[in-house]
Amino acid sequence: MDLEEWEKVRAAIAEKFSGGESGEIGGNWLSPLIEAERQRGYEIIQQYNGFDYVENAFFDFFIETLTIAGKFPVHGGLPDSDRSYPLIYLTFRSLFRGLRAASILKNYGYPLPGFAALRDQTTRAIELSAVANEMTDILSIYGLERPGQSNHSTDPTERGEIVGRRTNERNRVMRLMAGKDSGLEVDDIAELKKIRVISNEELHQGTLAIFNDLRIIAEEQRLPSVAPEPHRDELDIASYINRASETEWMVLRLLPYLQLAPRAFGENWAVRWGLLDTGYRGLVESLGKPVSRSFTRMIDAKFAFDPYTCYRVEGASPFP
Repeated sequence: MDLEEWEKVRAAIAEKFSGGESGEIGGNWLSPLIEAERQRGYEIIQQYNGFDYVENAFFDFFIETLTIAGKFPVHGGLPDSDRSYPLIYLTFRSLFRGLRAASILKNYGYPLPGFAALRDQTTRAIELSAVANEMTDILSIYGLERPGQSNHSTDPTERGEIVGRRTNERNRVMRLMAGKDSGLEVDDIAELKKIRVISNEELHQGTLAIFNDLRIIAEEQRLPSVAPEPHRDELDIASYINRASETEWMVLRLLPYLQLAPRAFGENWAVRWGLLDTGYRGLVESLGKPVSRSFTRMIDAKFAFDPYTCYRVEGASPFP
């Protein structure tokens, strides 16, 4: 299709799909939906502003931390012998984007898709903790054998080998962190597995969202709205808040690992880190459920980091 043909198609789309009060493309159906999304999201933020306080402070702190730490892989501060910090740093950046994407879904009236989006971020946080605990290294997490090796090799054989190594290592790490080789109590392992199972079902099948819609059809004898529905029993937003509190707490606990020396980010940073840590502990413990107690014990055992935690630069002398 050349430019002239494309312009004709574009003009036809504008003619057939413009409407509503604004007369813009999508004005008939999409614009009212967008307004409904904003309204539902506003209702969530207003009703659950206690959680929103902590989450917004966390994201602000996360951005600040990434900004401070970002100078190391870009502007120096690392010896040539270090092969891991840049990849670790970029993994943290990817975590931030994933967590923000989930939060944005919640803030526009889609807490269950946000809940599902947290599944991958939870796994990444667990893997980063295993790296910080020296149970594995970041290259192995990505299935790589050497620095500079691409995770997206065009060679089918090499690509298959990378995927195989990555899968095996991630399964091993999960067993060490929250599974049968973790040293956690059997009951805690079972509760933590429930979290992963429910998250997987929502991520791959949308189970909770679909059954919510089925309930509306059965109980109210109507089709659910295409726009976000008002929150009838709080299950949807509670699912997001519970999982986000857990995942964001894990990531917060990991942030000191971006330091190149103990307490390198300063006293004010350490104090604010402690405030957020207390806030997330309060959010998780306030649930009062077996799974929240199991999760807290896992955090204390496997995410036992604080402002004295730091990255050990490869090829450098140990810090005092």
